[in-house]
Order: sequence, then C-alpha cells, then structure tokens
Amino acid sequence: MPTSSIDAYDILQNSTLSRPCMMGSAGETEITHFLKDFPKKQALQPYAEEFSWSTAFVSGRKYLYLLLGVFAILFNISLRLAPPLNSVLATLLVVAATSMVVFEMKGLLNDKFKRLGKSFQAENVLCDIPSRSKAEDTPLIYFTAHYDNISSNHPKLNNLSMITLLLGFVLSMLLTLTSAILNLVDHYQPARNGQPTIHIINLVVLITSLVVLCMAIFSIFIKHINNNPGACDNGSSSAILLSLAVHFQQHPSPTPTCVFCGAGQKNGDCTDPRDM
Repeated sequence: MPTSSIDAYDILQNSTLSRPCMMGSAGETEITHFLKDFPKKQALQPYAEEFSWSTAFVSGRKYLYLLLGVFAILFNISLRLAPPLNSVLATLLVVAATSMVVFEMKGLLNDKFKRLGKSFQAENVLCDIPSRSKAEDTPLIYFTAHYDNISSNHPKLNNLSMITLLLGFVLSMLLTLTSAILNLVDHYQPARNGQPTIHIINLVVLITSLVVLCMAIFSIFIKHINNNPGACDNGSSSAILLSLAVHFQQHPSPTPTCVFCGAGQKNGDCTDPRDM
C-alpha cells in the first residue's frame, strides 16, 4: 500500500504533540489548535466536537471515604452506650451506612454529583475523508486515539489502601451488627452473660475502625501524577492519525474514513461523510 508523504515521526518532532499536557490545561488548548490547523494545511476539513467533563467522581470518592471514616467512629461510640441504646442505635447506624454507600456509589457511577467537582470544557478533533465508493451501504472506517497525556491516578499502594478500607468497613459493619444483637440478647437475658464475647467483638470493631479511618485519610491526600513524556502517551498516536488522514486524503480508500483525536473523556460520534 502506498505510504503517506508525511511521516508520523516528522509530525511528532515538529509539533507540540510531544509536550506533556493535562485536560483543561493551556497545553491541551495548544495541542487542540495544532490538531485542527495541521489537517487544514493538507487540504482537509477537520472539525471539533465540544464536551464538558468534571472532577466530580474524584471529589465524590473522597467524600465517600470521609463518610466511611465517620461511620466507623460512630459504630464504636454507639456500642459503648447503655443498653438497649447500644443495640438500637448501632443497628440503625449499620442500616444508614449501608444505604449511604449504595446511594453514593450509584451517584458516582451515574455522574449525579457534578457540583462536587470542577467543570472543564474540552474538544475532540475529527476529520472525515470521503471514499471512492458511491454505495450507500459502504461501511465506515474509524481511526481513533486520544491526545491528553498526563493523567491523575492512584499509585499501587493507594489501590491497596482502598481495598483495605472497603473490606475493613464491611467487617466493621458486620461486627457492629453482631455486637448489637448480642447486646440486645444480653440485656433481656442477663443470665447468658455474653459480655466477654461482646468485649472481644467491640475490641475488633475498634481496631478495624482505626484501620478504616487511617486508610480513608491516606486515600484522600495521596495523589500521583504521571509525568510521562507526551511523545510516548499520546503524542505518537495523534501523529499517526494525522499521517493517516493525509494518506487517505491522497489515496482515497474504497470506504469512507474518519480519524478522531479524542481527549479521553467522551466517546465522540464521527459524522458519516456520506451525510455531509
């Protein structure tokens, strides 16, 4: 197959694509301008698809961790109250904690807490290239990549802390509920004398709650930024897409083609060149 007269490596060397940038930054704006200007110089017609994104998921997750820590403290306080309040209140706290976790997780997964984070505007850059074929049922080829190249993520140690936090919290809830039931039974049937077992369970609840609290604080404040060269991720892929765009513009394929440099936050839909 004929190769493009413009090499992807040359594009990468002579552009801002290798510059590290994060979404919402000035570097991203500079790269977006380049992705739109370069195809125009090659007699192509790129266009942009605007979208918004926010840090709500990250912020909401931090609030969730804080709430888990607060509930862990409340579990211990409730278990040390006088009976039967230590049973009733502890049980209500377990129910409230379960409901809160379910509500928070659904909200985070469905993007219901946008106000918790900062909102940003970004663009996906697309370029449609018509084909030689005139058939209406000709399939459309998509070439896609994303150009943002610095991401904010959790280091491996923080991933371990999140798992420990969640497992510890579940264990704390189960033990709190167990202690509440035993306290209630012991209150109405003092002859059973379940206090030694209750004391052991309460001690384990205290230890697991401290672990949950420590992991919650650790997960909130620890953050890692990938300081990778932009040429590795994702300047090279964007340069390849630009090279492909020039190639298919010079050597039209039997099928219409769409090259798509996305910012990584939204799966944009390319316009079918046959509809243009």
